[in-house]
Amino acid sequence: KVSALAGCALFVPLMAFQGLLASGAPLGKFAWGGQYTILPTPLRVASAVSIGIYSQFMHLLLARAEMVSSSWSQPALSRACFYSSIFFGLGILMNAVSQSPPERKTMTPVAALLSLCFLVASKE
Repeated sequence: KVSALAGCALFVPLMAFQGLLASGAPLGKFAWGGQYTILPTPLRVASAVSIGIYSQFMHLLLARAEMVSSSWSQPALSRACFYSSIFFGLGILMNAVSQSPPERKTMTPVAALLSLCFLVASKE
């Protein structure tokens, strides 16, 4: 349960951050490659969509920890967590090579922690 709660604790501020980006806050140097201070409309829409995606990742972690119900079996949830750890592992690489130093310094460790949370959840 610790990995699920830790992952959720990371997703909540990420969702708030994406909400700020979607609303036009000048935080673009921390996301989407850091090319824009204020994101253009397509990236603002992508930030808004990411909030829904993050909520599904949170549900996955909580379901794996049996803190919320799921129609998926625990073995299926375990596999989904494992594949999510790979997804966020790729996020480590993508953020690490970002041209934006603020994005590299903030989002690379966040992706690493999320990858670890999902990996641990897949094994618990």
